[in-house]
Amino acid sequence: MFIAYIHGDSPIHRLNAFTKVCGFIVITVLAFLFKHPLHNLVIAVGVAILVAMSGLSLKRLQQLISPLVPIFLLIMVFTGFSYSGASFETPFAQRELIRLGRLGTVSVGGILFGLTLMLRMFVMVTGSSLLTLTTPLEEFLALLQKSRLPYEMSFVVGTAIRFVPTLEKRANMVLDAQKARGTRLDESGIAGRIRAYVPIMVPMIADGVRTSENLACAMLSRGFGAVRSFMSIEETRLEKRDYLVIAGLCIILALGIYGKVKGIGSL
Repeated sequence: MFIAYIHGDSPIHRLNAFTKVCGFIVITVLAFLFKHPLHNLVIAVGVAILVAMSGLSLKRLQQLISPLVPIFLLIMVFTGFSYSGASFETPFAQRELIRLGRLGTVSVGGILFGLTLMLRMFVMVTGSSLLTLTTPLEEFLALLQKSRLPYEMSFVVGTAIRFVPTLEKRANMVLDAQKARGTRLDESGIAGRIRAYVPIMVPMIADGVRTSENLACAMLSRGFGAVRSFMSIEETRLEKRDYLVIAGLCIILALGIYGKVKGIGSL
């Protein structure tokens, strides 16, 4: 899945990077406030609506989520066995679905909490992807500089965001090249898969080292670190719509905290 910026003129694209970062923080906090999957489902649906508003295709959303499906299933199995009915507060969550003798019991609360964990992962993955896909790198760097973050750290963050899509594209190119040479990647067993991916990892590591050396040479030739004061070409400024969105986020967060205090969304 690529996290490179996608050009667009949607309401999400027009928001300031600071506003979108605040939105991501708020939805993440809300997802961890409630244990009941119904409340997290509402948050997940809200994030999906934001994805639709941004103009991103459902196919791209599927590319983001499909690698996580096996993890979702493992979470369901793990929480179902590891959380007994006594771990929950409500009588409904304390019910036992299946008793497996020495292996333990599967409780209703364990299944529901597994769904909650799945929805939390969906919210974080989709929200972070929405943030990076609708925000240019220049706005990220301007925001980091305005937040008084050391320039070296801003450079590391910007470089990571910039080169992850590039490395992924190169990985796909190496994968296609090795397949064309007859490399078999469908060997059974863990050892077989490791042997199958050695021809993929070796050129990727060599290419990564070569890229880092070229980047270091480019930094030295441009005098990186010679001065301690830096200026950003991109100017970040909050508009009226940003203030309205931030105010709405503060209200939603306050309502979520109030609901948590009142015991809403517990299991």
